[in-house]
Amino acid sequence: MEGIKVKNIGTLVISYNLENPRGISYEMLGPSKPTLQVSRRNNADIINFTPKKAGLYKLLVKYNNKLLRNSPFELTAIDLSHFNYLNLQDSLNSIILNKDVAITLETARCGPGSVLAELQGPLNYEGVDVTNTPNTASVRFRAGKPGNYKLALFYNGIPFPQSPYSFFVSRKSRGKVTTMPMEGDGLKLAYVGKANYIYVSNVPKGTGLQVEVLSYDKIQQEVRVLTGTSGTSTIEYYVSSVGVYSICVTWEGADLAGSPLTVPAVQYN
Repeated sequence: MEGIKVKNIGTLVISYNLENPRGISYEMLGPSKPTLQVSRRNNADIINFTPKKAGLYKLLVKYNNKLLRNSPFELTAIDLSHFNYLNLQDSLNSIILNKDVAITLETARCGPGSVLAELQGPLNYEGVDVTNTPNTASVRFRAGKPGNYKLALFYNGIPFPQSPYSFFVSRKSRGKVTTMPMEGDGLKLAYVGKANYIYVSNVPKGTGLQVEVLSYDKIQQEVRVLTGTSGTSTIEYYVSSVGVYSICVTWEGADLAGSPLTVPAVQYN
């Protein structure tokens, strides 16, 4: 039986060939005891339930108070609600060409299971290694060519929130301009239908600050650079639809530290 997410409705279908199905009963044991809603149809019962905690669950199926063969049936409920995908996106945005990457994921609260990973890049499917321990998972790979990459993460076959994660690896050396730090919510997440902001400090006078925001299919997005009087420039940009966007911020042709980067965009409520 496959796993499900906690607080999501799970559905099981139990088929049988009995003259009198009234003798069938069900009970679920686990970290929480979800209420079972059973609807009976021709030669089958549909069972809906909602586990509230991560862990291993067992469904006991009885007929006239005796366990049926192969019962109990086991399934796992996993909890990925605590996973901070924005921190992971930050790590991916800082990857350097031809450098080994090691990302550690905390999995102690996810429930029983393991992490699987797939990496797609300029060479189609790239090599990626995952080491699972009881409380963590280590994802290791190397971006050997410049270009767009996608990292897909799964826990017990269920995608992590916002997976796959897109990022861009540049041919250029990264972090050439380290004296002009960037900050702002627009570095991590963009909203459709709303202005998104990035702030750049210690900007010299002149017009050397250049910004480009591209959709995954290379369509340029609306960008404005507003110069302040205190050496801080404000980057205001808009995205046209939900998706993943690449942002490149340069000063006189050199990347700022952290640029280029990839930002997911969601609908603004």
